[in-house]
Amino acid sequence: MHRKKRSSVDKDETAASTDASKFKKSRITGRQSSKTSVQHDNNETVFIQFLQAAGVSLSQGSASNELAVDQVVFHKRLQQQLRKSPRYPEIVKEFITGLEAHIEDPARFKNCLLPCVPRQADGASSCLSSFQESLIRLLLGVEMLQVGQPFEGAL
Repeated sequence: MHRKKRSSVDKDETAASTDASKFKKSRITGRQSSKTSVQHDNNETVFIQFLQAAGVSLSQGSASNELAVDQVVFHKRLQQQLRKSPRYPEIVKEFITGLEAHIEDPARFKNCLLPCVPRQADGASSCLSSFQESLIRLLLGVEMLQVGQPFEGAL
């Protein structure tokens, strides 16, 4: 029996080392091919990361985007993330550029115009209201994303 344990451990170790080498290869090849679109991906990443941290999950296809928190909490979290970023006020411009890139696709734009659906854990009662605004309307409620809104440093 002791011998079987060693053989299974040995097999696991060899499998893990081959998986790691495949992972390293894919990371290296992935970096080389994506150097041309670094700027676009970076802007979209800021947009998606900030939305997810604020409580919105972007959906694919014809499904509506999901809102995990109340709308007021979403506004507050997003504003805090933007303000507390070390790259403020430039991060606001990057966020807006990411939004523009996201809604260039007609299907994504349609999803952003649909009302968000509340995300609930199974069997848990939700304190969220049954009607949610669309993602576009939620973002319009964030004052610092408005065009012509002066930044704190400009005052």
